[in-house]
Amino acid sequence: MNKKRKISLLLTIIGVLMIGSACLLEYIIFTEKPVVETRHHEKITLKDMMDAREKTSEDESKKTEKEQVVQEVLAMNEKETVTEKAPVVQEEVQDVYLEVLQPVVYENMTLEELGQKLNRSLNSTISGYGFLIASKATELGIDPYLAVAIMLHETGCKWNCSRLVQSCNNVGGQKGSPSCNGSSYKAYATLEEGITGYMENLYTNYYAKGLTTAETIAQKYVGTTGWSDWIQKVNSYIESIRTA
Repeated sequence: MNKKRKISLLLTIIGVLMIGSACLLEYIIFTEKPVVETRHHEKITLKDMMDAREKTSEDESKKTEKEQVVQEVLAMNEKETVTEKAPVVQEEVQDVYLEVLQPVVYENMTLEELGQKLNRSLNSTISGYGFLIASKATELGIDPYLAVAIMLHETGCKWNCSRLVQSCNNVGGQKGSPSCNGSSYKAYATLEEGITGYMENLYTNYYAKGLTTAETIAQKYVGTTGWSDWIQKVNSYIESIRTA
């Protein structure tokens, strides 16, 4: 066998081997089973579902309880804060009430306080009429101490009121009609009318004309004699009332 023939035979064998290898490889590829990813699923029963639902409900219940506790604590804190502020708020409201409904009318006193103060100087027949006097004095713009001082001096009500007060309800020694028992002094049906009439007379005939003190009132009130002593006694009563 010559050399060329040997080479040809060798190449043929190599070619056959290569074809066979290719066929074998192709056979393996197409005949091999594909690898399928397999997932293992846990079997879930009805009981498992019920247990899970109960656990979820329990967790929600605990969450709700916690939220409720938090809300209650916040509410308590807010209530405590309001309670702490309550006395301050009440005091402020009370102050406003006193300023609006019970204003100061004389020497840092309300009308009620002024009436109580005047009552400490009123005895006998006119005892307890301080509020009426205070109200009328405030209404007319009259000094309540001066009004009471003249009343006490003219009628003796610092201790025991005169017969003029007791019989005719005349508290300031006023003259006019109707007559008190045929005298020149005026009679009033009630003590309230007598006090009111006296205050209105003091305003109309004195205050409205600029006579607002014992010194300026005296001569017109008592006449040309005895007015100096009258001033001294009235002013003495004023100081007694102020310090009562």
